[in-house]
Amino acid sequence: SGAAYFDNVYLGTNPPAENAAERTAPDSRTAPSRDAAPTQADSGGALSAAVDVNAKRELRPIPATLYGANIEWIWNGDGLWDSNRNELNPEIVRLTRDVGTSLLRFPGGVFANFYHWKDGVGPQSSRRTTEHTPGGPKSVHVFGTDEALAFASRVGARLMITVNASTGTPEEAAEWVRYVNGKNQPGRRVDYWEIGNELYIGAVTPAEYAKRFLQFAHAMRAADPSIRLGAIADDNYGRTIPHKYPDWAGRVLSEAGNEIDFLSVHNGYAPILASDNGWDTRTVYSAMLAAPILMKKSLDDIAGKIQRYAPAGRASHIKIAVTEWGPLFQGTPKDRFVDHVKTLGSGLFAASAMKAFIESPQTDIANFFKLVDPLYAGWIAPRGGGYVPTGPYYALEMYTRHFGGVAVESDVKSPAYRSVSVGWVDAVQSVPYLDVVSSRSGDGRTLYVLAINKNFDQPVRAKIQLHGFEPSGNATQWVFNGTGIGANLGSTPVAVPGVKWARQAVDEKNPRFDRGGPGEIHLTSAPLGNVSASFEYAFPAHSVTSLEIGGRLR
Repeated sequence: SGAAYFDNVYLGTNPPAENAAERTAPDSRTAPSRDAAPTQADSGGALSAAVDVNAKRELRPIPATLYGANIEWIWNGDGLWDSNRNELNPEIVRLTRDVGTSLLRFPGGVFANFYHWKDGVGPQSSRRTTEHTPGGPKSVHVFGTDEALAFASRVGARLMITVNASTGTPEEAAEWVRYVNGKNQPGRRVDYWEIGNELYIGAVTPAEYAKRFLQFAHAMRAADPSIRLGAIADDNYGRTIPHKYPDWAGRVLSEAGNEIDFLSVHNGYAPILASDNGWDTRTVYSAMLAAPILMKKSLDDIAGKIQRYAPAGRASHIKIAVTEWGPLFQGTPKDRFVDHVKTLGSGLFAASAMKAFIESPQTDIANFFKLVDPLYAGWIAPRGGGYVPTGPYYALEMYTRHFGGVAVESDVKSPAYRSVSVGWVDAVQSVPYLDVVSSRSGDGRTLYVLAINKNFDQPVRAKIQLHGFEPSGNATQWVFNGTGIGANLGSTPVAVPGVKWARQAVDEKNPRFDRGGPGEIHLTSAPLGNVSASFEYAFPAHSVTSLEIGGRLR
């Protein structure tokens, strides 16, 4: 018995460059095959594409729960609770309501594995102070279950709870269900309950987790038989941390599948620079924008596992939930990409990832990480004593406010680039510059064509053909864009005594990161004329565009 880990294995005729400085250009030792896509660095020339949309070819109704987020209990809910006013922060409430977030996962990430919900109920003045994780910082439990429910209600979202299956007990979880969903709590309800968070990283085996899951499931369903329960799995795309238990998902599905309503994965972080190999900014962003292709393939693989391993008759019932995802670069103040979650380029990644979720038929839930953060990970971020949106925030708004509820078929023929392996993202030989996902309204009177142009410098001019839909001539273009891939609104991590944040990497060709401020990224709209069943549109460089086209099905 034992294990072997390989730093890298390559099979092909164009090996990756050993020198990180060479990674932005084709390998100098071996010429690429004649049909290989160029890199972003040498994409040159006018870009044109063809887009076909079939408004009558329905893929599926889009679950509203794909537009979810993560919130945490620590540090007053990362600022959700304003202790000075003794109320929910009104600015964050407004921004969250405006962006249309649908499902809020609480009380953590990793913090859920050490959370005891009774610490966070009752009068705030008498609540305990506890460690976030063993040996870590401490917080008073100001933001607990009641505050999380109140926040969800204020912003028009539902709450999803992750119960403590690490240091907690089934009885504790069942009491939590009764506390929230009990008959004496009118107007309150949580339908989605996740059992544990990333326990596959620790010493818990899949067999032990399946046993725990069943114990928790039986206790919690006794408290409320109608709740929906999620089990965790470690499936992910590309080269992530080594899988300690490669058979985790299969074992859990086969042993506990009769009680599983959704399988939770954290398939969607990118690019995750576990080590900094000196990559330039464009190489890192090119890899991040390629990641959704790998994510979609992984989601398809997970759906296949559900089909293979779930008990007879259960496979169609078990959905996929991506309960943590989002742009994520590095994790310490000394890192030169740590604060890049907030950029326009990260927004392009978020928009492309949401397309992957929409087009994954078995994926019903997605919660980005995370809603607000005083440091670097929030899609709502601190600036000058207040809060502002980030690039990913605007990407989400494009879907929740300027996209339909029924996904329809679209096909794109676009120029492409090739990316190299960076961080957790494997190399991808062909990444289309133009990513398109389409939808229509429930009544069929509005068709939406949402396009992500991943080219850093050039527009893509597309010939768009509409099938099964007759435009009325009434159309609007919504465009999320900015001054460059590193553009941002100037939010900054909170000042911490003794902590100095590293100077952040900038795009060498168009350095905008350090110029963050009002107007650097924006969401604009304008009327769109000359829209017929066949028309042309130039999608601007580094942008997300939604074309809202009025008309009728035919």
